[in-house]
Amino acid sequence: DNIIHSQAQVHWDNMSDPLCMALKYFIQVREVGTTSWTNKLASDAGLCNFGLPTTSKMFTQLASNTTYEYRMKAAYCNTTGTSGWTALYTFTTADDCPNVTNFTATPGPQTNKVLFSWDTTSSYSFVRVKLRVDSISAPTGSDWFSAGGFGVNYPALSVNKWGVVPGETYRGQARTWCNPNAGLYRSAAWTPLVFWTQPTTIRLEENSTILDLSIYPNPSRDIFNLSFTSQSKQSIEVRVMNLIGEIIFMENLENFEGEYKHSFNLSEYSKGVYLLELDTDNGIVNKKLILQ
Repeated sequence: DNIIHSQAQVHWDNMSDPLCMALKYFIQVREVGTTSWTNKLASDAGLCNFGLPTTSKMFTQLASNTTYEYRMKAAYCNTTGTSGWTALYTFTTADDCPNVTNFTATPGPQTNKVLFSWDTTSSYSFVRVKLRVDSISAPTGSDWFSAGGFGVNYPALSVNKWGVVPGETYRGQARTWCNPNAGLYRSAAWTPLVFWTQPTTIRLEENSTILDLSIYPNPSRDIFNLSFTSQSKQSIEVRVMNLIGEIIFMENLENFEGEYKHSFNLSEYSKGVYLLELDTDNGIVNKKLILQ
């Protein structure tokens, strides 16, 4: 059991009894159709008082989608010989776990968001996406962080990552797992690196009908007052977020026309920079809110 593309585990009964204690188990494995055995051994010293308790062995460094045969025999403490070999048993390893293809990173349209997308040629369990700042001179494992948490389940082909820094250059990679619980059944390597730079500004398209956008006071210790005018009917999503993309306030305005006013009380939140975004039919505009 525990068969994946590169390993499998065999099990057997504990062959010790009060009169005959198992000292060693010899296990052999080879690809069906070949003549050379790979030898494995389960043994320990000083076990002739109670026998060797080992009852399993892992075969590793196997080839994918390949049928193997295996056999084993036992050696005992109170005899000079061993048992005969068991009959031959077989197992077939799984296919390689396919990696994603055409992995890309597309920054924006928000300055603190990047969209990762990919294609696939076969099914897998989930894909993990990792990224880090590109300019780190001596990176460590902790410099990488993930997009999509534990993983993005198949067949989804994209994931957004909020909280990246405007103007910063990043690198990212992806890798698939074919076991929903992770482990070693995964693609052979991470995808090739992709590189991108986050935008620092976002402009609405020229035909935007948002006028007189105002937010005051800014900076503020608590309350921000927002107002703008929509010259024609359009769908507008109003969002206030922190710098890691967590949404504090969101309101959807369907077929909205006219003047909009709203007040945000951020006194319960930590001091720092927040983002106001207006997502319209014609583009997105954002403003920084500074909470003192």
